[in-house]
Amino acid sequence: MNHTGGGNGISSVKFGGVGSVIGFDRTNPNPGTAGSSTGRDVTFRPSVGAWTLRASYSQPLGLGMTPPVGDVYGYLALGFSSCFDVGDFCHIELDLDKAN
Repeated sequence: MNHTGGGNGISSVKFGGVGSVIGFDRTNPNPGTAGSSTGRDVTFRPSVGAWTLRASYSQPLGLGMTPPVGDVYGYLALGFSSCFDVGDFCHIELDLDKAN
């Protein structure tokens, strides 16, 4: 993620939501939801900016007819400790699953 313009900093970004077909697949519990494989928590890679980043997940999902077990979620929020400003760059890696 790159902040390329505008004068306002970003304090958080939320991914997912109503109508989304993406599930955010966490590492644990393992084994988790049937069909979701092993999952991967958000991994932070070298980035640019004077902040730290926190990932939080919400809305547990099941895949297909499988009930939620707490490893696949419908929302992922990234919260910055101080504003993500123009010129900042954030690199994350994560596991996504098709959620419908």
